[in-house]
Amino acid sequence: MMNSSDSSETRRVLFHGRVQGVFFRKTTESYATSLPVKGYVRNLDDGSVELVASGSPETLETLLERILTHYRSNISNWESVRLASPESFDGFEIR
Repeated sequence: MMNSSDSSETRRVLFHGRVQGVFFRKTTESYATSLPVKGYVRNLDDGSVELVASGSPETLETLLERILTHYRSNISNWESVRLASPESFDGFEIR
């Protein structure tokens, strides 16, 4: 169980819409590496994009706001869940 002094969390976010072939992963990587965020972004076979990111809740919110603002006309919907047992990451990458 996380205690209140551990402010890091990991979220899995799925983006749906016209999110492949529009530099979505590269832009997300650029935003993520400008913040203290670790994880990855990758295309999925169904045409969606998966983001798995670890950081403080505030930092993850900033990352998500930047992505949603930049790609607001491309994203038809998105869903975010907190991962209870995430893997650990050394940095942020495109997979």
